[in-house]
Amino acid sequence: MLKIVWLHLFPGILITLIYVILAPFVHAAGYPSLMALGIAFLLVIIPFEWFYLLAKGKQAS
Repeated sequence: MLKIVWLHLFPGILITLIYVILAPFVHAAGYPSLMALGIAFLLVIIPFEWFYLLAKGKQAS
């Protein structure tokens, strides 16, 4: 149960952290701060899910 909660919360925590770091720079560059959220999503969710799936695939084989 704890593992399921962790797998749901951890990516959100990382996205929030990256967003808070990137938002001032993206806004200063003249882009809307929502773009920082998109960048954070690309930098966190895709690698996190790929790593998890690869790790589970190695365990299964």
